Amino acid sequence: MRDLARLEKRQPHPLPITLSFLKEGVARLRAVHATTDLTAKFAESQVLYRGLHSVQPGCSFLSAKTGGTELAVTSATSDFNVAASFLLPTDHSWTAGKKDALIMKFVIDGFMQFGAQIDWLSVNPAEHEVIYPPMCYLQPTGRYQAEDRPGVRLVVIEVHPFI
Repeated sequence: MRDLARLEKRQPHPLPITLSFLKEGVARLRAVHATTDLTAKFAESQVLYRGLHSVQPGCSFLSAKTGGTELAVTSATSDFNVAASFLLPTDHSWTAGKKDALIMKFVIDGFMQFGAQIDWLSVNPAEHEVIYPPMCYLQPTGRYQAEDRPGVRLVVIEVHPFI
């Protein structure tokens, strides 16, 4: 889904029907949650986190707040520590200095910005996983923070997701 060489050549995606099914599946899962009582859940903003290893956002993404579109399915969690655990070194492969790791903090102001909760499908339901379909647009708010941890520098960027 993220084959940039194919995109540069303007070649069609090799699995367009699969992408369509993914998008439709996420939409149907969101519809299930829409039929339940979510009024109380979205009375306040919800927050999700997505960890990205070895990724640096472009200057225009942050300073101009242009944002960007994720080409593949986006997975996020309501637990910051779960997102960070995918980024932090568990072995000695990062001993040659600090590495940057990016965590996107999804601030969700209403149900229309929420993805599909898939705890019931997950191998690890404790991760509280939420997925977004391909082509989800991420609009930065301009707020971010950096935090140094052993072996890694975490940069947390706040974004609003739009499906």
